[in-house]
Amino acid sequence: MRFIAGVLNKVVILTILFLMILGYGIIIEPNLLRINKIEVGTLTKGKVRVVQFSDTHLDDNYTIRDLEKIVRIINHQDPDIIVFTGDLIDSVQDSKYPEDALKTLKKLDAELAKIAVFGNHDYGSQGYKYYRNMMEGAGFKVLVNESVILNPGGQMMINVVGLDDALLGNPDYKKVSSLITKKYYDILVMHEPDEISHFEQDPYELALAGHSHGGQIRIPFIGEVSTPPLAKKYVKGMYEITEEKKLYVSSGIGTTVLPVRLMNIPEIAVIDVNI
Repeated sequence: MRFIAGVLNKVVILTILFLMILGYGIIIEPNLLRINKIEVGTLTKGKVRVVQFSDTHLDDNYTIRDLEKIVRIINHQDPDIIVFTGDLIDSVQDSKYPEDALKTLKKLDAELAKIAVFGNHDYGSQGYKYYRNMMEGAGFKVLVNESVILNPGGQMMINVVGLDDALLGNPDYKKVSSLITKKYYDILVMHEPDEISHFEQDPYELALAGHSHGGQIRIPFIGEVSTPPLAKKYVKGMYEITEEKKLYVSSGIGTTVLPVRLMNIPEIAVIDVNI
């Protein structure tokens, strides 16, 4: 009897612990936010602040009210350039948010530019019909295998190059590669981080990606439980591809599949770039 009672006690304790962890992952951690401040580059022409956010996945779990909070926080960082690396709405087919998202994102204020690329969810459920209109209506330049040159002043020139989504879009690697040049400071923007492998020979200085959610659920000493396709090698944080080339993979903000985040707090990245 004592043995059975001991086993039952352990089962009860483990069940309570599991429910506590699950409650934290559903209720608390998805509503936290980490501002990750990073500095890159060694040149001294000047400094430009890039604020990256990604993977909001607007739905019933992450609403317009939540997006409004993020907008206020981003504006408080005094960004020169705002970059969104895809997956705005989890499923446009089920969404009631397109018009409200446009109005909210329009409040984002950047000194130089607001840049966006498509994510796979932005294409899914025929979302491409809404995403471009939403983002451009909110003042974003949506880059689909395109680039835009920005001049912060003085000798500083920035070339932002955007790759189309690799899973549901039509990425043109050859064209995007041709848009990267040693002439300016090149920022390469994409949704899926493992796509950086297509640009090994190109002289970009900084690449930005999302998609992975940092694994969304992470276990101590083990790491991410699972990541989506094209986010297997590069999952979270800053990677030094070479001494001159960096890749930053955002953990994102929202959730998908399961409304859970664990050991992986939502984030925005504030990247001070020395040009």
